[in-house]
Amino acid sequence: MVDHMVDASKPRSRVDIQDIQAGAGRRRRWSDEVKGRMEAESYAPGAVVSEVARRHGVSPQHLFVRRKVARAGVLSLPADEAPLFVPVVTELRSAGPRREDRKDPAGARKRADKRRADRGALPAHLPRIDVTIAPEDTNCPCCCAPMHVIGEETSKRLDVVPAQFRVTHRPKYACRACTDGVVQAPAVERLIKGGLPTEAMVAYVLVAKYAWHPPLYRQAQMLLAQGIDIKRAVLAFWVGYAAAELHPLWLRLREIILIAGKIAVDETTAPVLDPGRGRTKKGFFWAIARRRGGCRSSVKMAVFTPNP
Repeated sequence: MVDHMVDASKPRSRVDIQDIQAGAGRRRRWSDEVKGRMEAESYAPGAVVSEVARRHGVSPQHLFVRRKVARAGVLSLPADEAPLFVPVVTELRSAGPRREDRKDPAGARKRADKRRADRGALPAHLPRIDVTIAPEDTNCPCCCAPMHVIGEETSKRLDVVPAQFRVTHRPKYACRACTDGVVQAPAVERLIKGGLPTEAMVAYVLVAKYAWHPPLYRQAQMLLAQGIDIKRAVLAFWVGYAAAELHPLWLRLREIILIAGKIAVDETTAPVLDPGRGRTKKGFFWAIARRRGGCRSSVKMAVFTPNP
């Protein structure tokens, strides 16, 4: 091992700084050859990095840093230690079955049938859509006469229709033969008077926020991706308006739960912003359920309070 004093006036790189170890009033630095030998020993089969570090008088953290630098190609390891490295072979998992399917079509069909058998049945409430996939040319390739269907193969696949935002309107009707009046359907009652969203849109924002937990700023970004520029403050206004409309329902649930003989309560803490204090305060989520006869009933509710 090479020991020598380090010139403090000489600028050192980040790698050199990691190589310096203080002890007994001295600073030590190892040559690239010694560092490469230590790294090669740490890569040997069955080698433990902490043991290699203790054997050479360095800390395990420094050796881990050197291994990282070596993997980046900054340090050159000794040529005679190269066989100590363990070769790593990476292979895509999907490449093997795909290659086997091309070599053995019959086996591929059997594996596909097994996957379909293990897949389970799709829920019955999902709509079924019949899609016929026909060849581009249904004429006989020999005589060009029209061919007829002699059978078919059916398969079920799970498809998805992304959420679509749409605009509703109310048309006006008038008679061209006379000039008496204009007919238009009355406007439906709105949750937000003069507001932009329908009740379904407000419900969409509420369910996304409280059931699947994307925050409002992220929902605003999702809407902006569709070309709909609605700010987070507007979404927050919708949520607050809907909460005010649902408050009577919450009071009724609270009344039903509190008249029960036994209730089950579970609390979860969460940090809440405390404007003006420069810090957060502890908030509580309370999950409450009514018990009846030793079993939990279907009446449940959740309550959030900034303070207990």
